Amino acid sequence: MSNNNVRDEAVLLAMKEIIHNYTVCTLATESNGKPWATSMFFALDGMHIYCIVEDRGEGMKKLKNNPNVALAIDNQIPNQFVQLAGAAEVVKGDEDLKGRTLVLGRVPEYKPFFEMVATSVVKITLKRIHVTDVPRGWFPAKVVQL
Repeated sequence: MSNNNVRDEAVLLAMKEIIHNYTVCTLATESNGKPWATSMFFALDGMHIYCIVEDRGEGMKKLKNNPNVALAIDNQIPNQFVQLAGAAEVVKGDEDLKGRTLVLGRVPEYKPFFEMVATSVVKITLKRIHVTDVPRGWFPAKVVQL
């Protein structure tokens, strides 16, 4: 984190408060100069985001070639949102089960969909956090480097 730990803690708390309100994020990936963005369900666990990603989807293909990703979590109104950057990895075993449990715990009604499609759990380790919160007066965004 940066040198201003009090401010950083306030930004991290605001990030968690905002993220708690949403179940869908936009995941941006890039490979060979070709960007891609896709919407998906997610769960936050500490400084990690877990997503369930379709194995044959464009997002999975790109993140396997380039683990650097970005996420946007918002309500489609630019007054309160979180932007994140981090490193993605496909996880297996107990970590896969943990990620699935966290994500499906937030959207249990989608469990049948995830059982019909081949998917993997992707864990994104956060490296940079931007929080824009106009009601708090945070515009431009407050930024935390991890």
